[in-house]
Amino acid sequence: MFDPHQNIIDAINTLFFEPCVVEVRAPKTLKLGTVSGYFELPEHLDEMAAAVEEYSGKSNIYWTINPVHPDLLSRAFNRTKPYQINTTDDLAVTKRNWLPIDIDPQRFAGISSSDEEKATAKKVMYQVIEWLSGQGWPQPVRASSGNGYHLLYRIDLPSTGADDASTDLVQRVLVALATRFDNKAAHVDRTLYNASRILKAYGTIACKGDSTPTRPHRYAQMTVPQEPVRVVTLEQLQAVADLAPKAEQKTTGGGGWTKELVQAGLKAAEIGFRAPIAYKGGLKWQHGCFLNTDHTSPDAFTQLDKDGWVSYKCSHNSCGAGLNSREWVDMIEAKTGKIEKPIRAHKSLAEAMAKFEIDLDVQ
Repeated sequence: MFDPHQNIIDAINTLFFEPCVVEVRAPKTLKLGTVSGYFELPEHLDEMAAAVEEYSGKSNIYWTINPVHPDLLSRAFNRTKPYQINTTDDLAVTKRNWLPIDIDPQRFAGISSSDEEKATAKKVMYQVIEWLSGQGWPQPVRASSGNGYHLLYRIDLPSTGADDASTDLVQRVLVALATRFDNKAAHVDRTLYNASRILKAYGTIACKGDSTPTRPHRYAQMTVPQEPVRVVTLEQLQAVADLAPKAEQKTTGGGGWTKELVQAGLKAAEIGFRAPIAYKGGLKWQHGCFLNTDHTSPDAFTQLDKDGWVSYKCSHNSCGAGLNSREWVDMIEAKTGKIEKPIRAHKSLAEAMAKFEIDLDVQ
């Protein structure tokens, strides 16, 4: 018989197999805002399990799957606190222990899956396991997210923040898998590549929308491995990543965007953003989602690459693949009405940039 409390304990022991600090987070609760806290393991396992159990069935509850910097304990010391603004970002992750693969059925956002929909995700899950086993990968830790399925592959990669090779490698692995296995009924989430990724806390109830007879709330459950979990080698990761479609080449000549112009656009659109951080040779601003106000900072980001091109991405798969430079400008223009068409058409870019800067009164 399934024991939620024991599943929480078993999942913590499986995922956090070495001394580390972990964040527990319940985003956007009804009365307490975002509840967040940090726990030192294994010493405070019981406190962490109790914090997770407290919100099961009341809110969706998550934890970071990779260890975070011990200094973050000072935000909430082995306990959770309501109305938290600062949560874990990529710069706070000390290493990558897990590669998460999230397989979800296609459905409308904000609702639980039906039994039939969840079964389609299960079919894709087995296809992914079989194919990766054929590539020499070891067996993953398997789990139900409540509405779909998780595969957790043990990895051992460094994490130096957002601007690191590990991020690129994991992202290309997920794109390769999604390209191979996505279908009309279920898909592999391409967005789970960031180091600070949170996943559903196993042993808790997944609460998407109201629980109905055809779309019930279910427990997220980990199938506790009976054998030691082996590490996927760097060579095995790279071999799958190399199968990802190559990114489309940008037009030559550079994008012409600068740090100041990007920030001017975000300010004009009244998008609250964090200070930029280094990202893949350029800069990244974390902020709330352009498309869904429920996706708050740092769920989305605007990126300025080393060639002066700007792009946008939300970490939620439901928001799609993101926006390229032209689409980003379209979005800012729709919110402000202050960006002129020459920018969107990429005509006389330098002149258009100067006009943009003057219009927004950038100092």
